[in-house]
Amino acid sequence: MSHPIYKIDRSARAIRVFHGDLDHTWWQRGASVYESDVRAVEALIRRTTGLQRVYRRHERSWVVFILSSRHFNAAAVAVRMGFSSPLN
Repeated sequence: MSHPIYKIDRSARAIRVFHGDLDHTWWQRGASVYESDVRAVEALIRRTTGLQRVYRRHERSWVVFILSSRHFNAAAVAVRMGFSSPLN
């Protein structure tokens, strides 16, 4: 199992996950390794924070999860503990 490469940006309360296939169509990237990594991080964030949905946006090759100050610290710790090899 490959681990996603992520960045945690405290000042923006954002967790960025690398997704190399964002320029492909939605159907093509559905089975992508990067897409499964993004889904795994999102599921971990939702489980940790108790949120049903997490705001996300795309920036070039990154999927960015934006969290409130109330939920950010718990999500950041969970991602760091759950996935190795961060790109910080």
